[in-house]
Amino acid sequence: MNGSSFLENKSEYKYITVPPLLDAAACEEIIASVNSSNPPPHTHFVVDFALSPYLYSSGIGFLIRLRKSTLALNGTISLVNINKKCRDMLTDMHLEAILPMFATDVEFEISQTDLWATRSSEAQTIFLCTHILESGICRINLCGSMALPNSLASILHIKDLETSPWYIFDMTGLDLIDSHGMNMLLGVIEHISMLGGHSIAYGLTEVVRDMFDVLSLAATVTRCADEAEALALVKNKNKNPNT
Repeated sequence: MNGSSFLENKSEYKYITVPPLLDAAACEEIIASVNSSNPPPHTHFVVDFALSPYLYSSGIGFLIRLRKSTLALNGTISLVNINKKCRDMLTDMHLEAILPMFATDVEFEISQTDLWATRSSEAQTIFLCTHILESGICRINLCGSMALPNSLASILHIKDLETSPWYIFDMTGLDLIDSHGMNMLLGVIEHISMLGGHSIAYGLTEVVRDMFDVLSLAATVTRCADEAEALALVKNKNKNPNT
C-alpha cells in the first residue's frame, strides 16, 4: 500500500485512511502524499481511524507532523472514527484543541460549521508540550508557538516526571520559539542532564539549530535527522554503553 492509496477525495474533503499498522514507513508515505497533493486552499483533511483501533506515541508524533503539513497547505484537519480510548488519551494530552476528534463520520459532517473553522484558526497560535514514557524512553512532543504571550508552563511538567535515562524531543511540530521559550527549554535540558539523563532532539528548524549552536548545547543535546535515527541511537547506546 503506497502513500497515494491512503489519500482519497470524498466530496469536498480529503480522507486519509490510517492503516491497521501505522509504522514509520506508512507515516512517511502518508505525509509525503499529503505534501505533494497540491490541494486548493482551505481543504479539510479528514484522518480516518476506522481500520486502526490503536494509537501509540509514534502515532501521536505522526498526527502532529500531519497537522503541520496541512497547515502549510492552508488546510485544516480532523480525526474521525476514532475510538473512546484514543480520544481520551489525546484529550489527556490536551491535543483536542488542535486535533478535533469525532466518533463517527456522521458526527464530523454535522459539525462542519463556521465555528469549527474559527477554532481551528485560533488553535494555530497555541503551544503544547506532551510526553509519554515508553520502554525507558521519555518521548516529548513540542508543538505550536513556544513564545510569549503563550503559556509555556506545560514544558515544566517534564521536571516532575519519573527519572528516565533517555529523553527524545520531537520538534517537527514546533513552528516558533523565542528567547523566553529557549530559556525554559534550556532549563529543562539542564535539569535532565543534572539527573543523569540524555537528551536527543530531531525535527529542528534552522532557527532552533542556530540557537542551539549559540548556546553551545551540542554537549548536552544530541541532534538527529528524524525519529528513526534517534531511536537507533538509543538502541545502540543501550547495547554499547561505552561507545
